[in-house]
Order: sequence, then structure tokens, then C-alpha cells
Amino acid sequence: MEIVSSVQNALAITLTALFKPGNCIATGLYMYSTFIDLAKMLHIQLVPIQGDEFGMLPDELGKQCSQLDIHGIFLMSSCSNPTTIMIANFRKKELAVIIRKHHLILIEDDIHAFLTTGIIFDYQQPMSNILLEQSV
Repeated sequence: MEIVSSVQNALAITLTALFKPGNCIATGLYMYSTFIDLAKMLHIQLVPIQGDEFGMLPDELGKQCSQLDIHGIFLMSSCSNPTTIMIANFRKKELAVIIRKHHLILIEDDIHAFLTTGIIFDYQQPMSNILLEQSV
């Protein structure tokens, strides 16, 4: 566990430490503007991946990973900004298979997990608990 002054500070440290200019990071189709601005500043390419009501589509992620040299993936598991989509646990497991297969670094912002109580009946854990060795 690391202590940082804010999520934005943590993201800046993470992107600077683990990615190089020109690297690609998969994101949801819609992403909050400060993450986009940070990636632009660091010359990191964001690759938007299609999703549905359960979160990012694993087949689409796999397809993009096969076509592009994607180094990481950014997910907001419990309440994606700006869509408020919450990734279902079955989808987390499906995405984990693709993330492992392509050796992606998972960057997870799960700050809104406490909001899932009573909303997602099967919410069990952040995605990073499934991928301890590959997550930040």
C-alpha cells in the first residue's frame, strides 16, 4: 500500500513510473478528462475499448491487444466516470483472463467500492485482488 496526496497524484506517479512515451493503455470507451490530459502530457496513447452494461468487453480487449502493443489497462470497477457503469464480478474474471494472457499492467481506481453495497448483489472484491501480481 502506498500513501499519496490524491488519486491524480497516484495516477501521475504510476504512469510516469511504469509506462514510457508511446506506450498504449486500454480504457473504457468514455474516460474522465483529467486522465486523458495526463496521458497526453506523458505521450501515452489511450485505446478506447467498447463495453456494455457489465463493463468492458473482454473479446474487444483481446482483439485490440492482438492488433496493438498494449501495455496496460485502466479500469474504474465500481463506478466508472463518467458512465457510472459497475463491472460485474463475472466480467472481472473474464477480463482477468485477457489481462493475464497479454501481460497487461492493471491500473484500478476503485474509490467508489463503498457505493456498491446493495446495488451489485455479487460484488466481492476489486479487480486488483484477482490480479495481484499485475495490478497497481
